[in-house]
Amino acid sequence: MLDEATQFLRAGEVVVIPTDTIYGFAANALGREKIYLLKQRPKSNPLVLFVDSVTALEPFIKEIPPGGKELMEAHWPGPLTLVLPAKDEPTLAIRIRDHPLVLELLKKTGPLFVTSVNISGTPPLKTATEIESVFGEDFPILDGTVPEKGEPSTILSYKEGFWEIDRIGALTKCAVPIKMKKST
Repeated sequence: MLDEATQFLRAGEVVVIPTDTIYGFAANALGREKIYLLKQRPKSNPLVLFVDSVTALEPFIKEIPPGGKELMEAHWPGPLTLVLPAKDEPTLAIRIRDHPLVLELLKKTGPLFVTSVNISGTPPLKTATEIESVFGEDFPILDGTVPEKGEPSTILSYKEGFWEIDRIGALTKCAVPIKMKKST
C-alpha cells in the first residue's frame, strides 16, 4: 500500500493520504496542478507543503521569522501550519504532520503538496467511502486512521512583526506561546 502510493506520487499523480487531522489530496511538484483541477480550486488559494523535518524546509523558505522556531518546537509534528517567506513565491504554507504513515511516506517521496479532500467550498470528506463516492472507486487512497473529530490545522502567518491567526483549527489561541494578533 505504501509502496504503491509512493510510485503514484513519484509519477506525478494525486493520492489521498490520512493525516493527523483529516484526509488530504497529496502530490509532488509535478502533480500539484492536478490537485487544483480535482478540487476545482483557484490557484490563488495555495496548497500546504508537507515536509518530514525542519531541515527539509531549507530549499523552500527564505527565513524563519521571530518566534517561528519556538512554534515549530512546540507544535511540530502536529496540527499547526505556518505561512513562511518562500524562495520561489511570496509565501509558502508548511507543516509537519503528526502521523507515522505520512512521515514514512514523506521519507520515501520527499516534500508533498497537500490540501483537504473535497471540492472547494464544500466540507472535507471524512471517509474512504465518501471520497470514492465523489472522486471514483478507483481513486488511489492510502488508507489509514484519521481522528474522528477531523479538525483542520491552525494556520499562522507572520505579518508586520506579528504572528496572525489565519484559521483557528485543532490548536487554540491559548496553545500558541508567542506574541500574536488576530487577522481582520
